[in-house]
Amino acid sequence: MYSTMKTRIDQLTRGCVIALLGLIFLAAALPSVPASADGPNRVGLVVQFPDHVFTTCITFNESKISGYDVLARSGLELSIDASSSYGVAVCGINGVGCSFPAEDCFCQCQGAHCVYWSYWHLKNGQWEYSQLGASNYFVQDGDVEGWYWGEGELNMTANPPPVFTFDALCAPPTPTPTSTPTATPTSTPVPLQVDFSVDDSTIDEGECTYLRWKVQGAQALYLDGNPVGSSGTRKVCPTKSMSYRLQIVLAQGAQERLVSVDVRPATPTPTHTPTPTATWSWFHKATRTPTPTPQTAHPATPSTSGTVPTPTWTPSPTATPT
Repeated sequence: MYSTMKTRIDQLTRGCVIALLGLIFLAAALPSVPASADGPNRVGLVVQFPDHVFTTCITFNESKISGYDVLARSGLELSIDASSSYGVAVCGINGVGCSFPAEDCFCQCQGAHCVYWSYWHLKNGQWEYSQLGASNYFVQDGDVEGWYWGEGELNMTANPPPVFTFDALCAPPTPTPTSTPTATPTSTPVPLQVDFSVDDSTIDEGECTYLRWKVQGAQALYLDGNPVGSSGTRKVCPTKSMSYRLQIVLAQGAQERLVSVDVRPATPTPTHTPTPTATWSWFHKATRTPTPTPQTAHPATPSTSGTVPTPTWTPSPTATPT
C-alpha cells in the first residue's frame, strides 16, 4: 500500500515539473510587448531664428529621447561640438551661429557681449531655461523643446522663444472607433486658405499702413510670434523697411507667409538762398569816365624865325550823360 502511494506521488511530481517547464518554454516563445504599445510618442520643437520661427513635431517610438535627438531629427542642419565631457554643444543651426571646428563653438560669446543658442523646456505654459545640455536632458511624449539665437549670459539666462503649446505643434491623434457608427456623416477637413497682405507695400518715413489676414483650415495663427485670430487687421508704423511673418500651425507642421513694407527716408527740405541784388545802375554806367585816348601829335610848320614849336596833346572831351 505504501509503495503504491509513493509511486503515485512520484508520477504527480514529474507531471507538475513537466507542466512547469512547458509554461516556461511557452513564455519564452511569446513575442515581447514593446514599451510604446499605445502608439508613437511626440515632442514639439520651436526654434527662434533672427528673422523667423521654425516649428515642427517630432515622432519617436522610444519611451524617451534626448533633447539633442529631437533637434537632430528635425531635419535642420546642425554644427555641433561633441568633444566636451559635458555632452554635445550646439554651435550653429541652419547656418546661424558658429561653424565648428573652423570657429570656436561659442565664437560670439567671448566677452561681455554674448550671443549663442540658448536651450529651453516648456513647463506649465512658460519657458524654463535648461540647466543641462541637450544631450543630457531627456524628453517624453507631450513635451515641448525650444531654442533661441540671441543675447544672454551663458548657462544663466537669455531670451526665450515664442510660446507654442503642444496641441498647437502636434495635432492630437485620431481615436480609433470601437464600433462602426450607423448613419453618422463624416466631416470633411477644411482646405487651407490663406490671405495675408499689406495695404501699402511702400510708405514714406513717419507714415503707417495696415496688415490684413484671413485664414481657414489652420489650428493656430501667430503674427511675428504673437497668437492672433483667424482674421484681423493690425496697424504698423515701421521706421525702416520691415518684413512681417504670419505663421500657420497645421496638423502636419507649420507654414509661413511673408509681407514686406518698404520705408522711403524723408527728403530734406531745400534751403532757399536769395539772389544778390546787382550793384550797378544806369547812373553808374552813364557817369563812368572813359579812358582818355591820346591824340597823334602833328608837328607845326616851322616858322620863319627858325624856332621849332613843341608839340601839344589834346585830351578827348569828357562824355556828358544824357
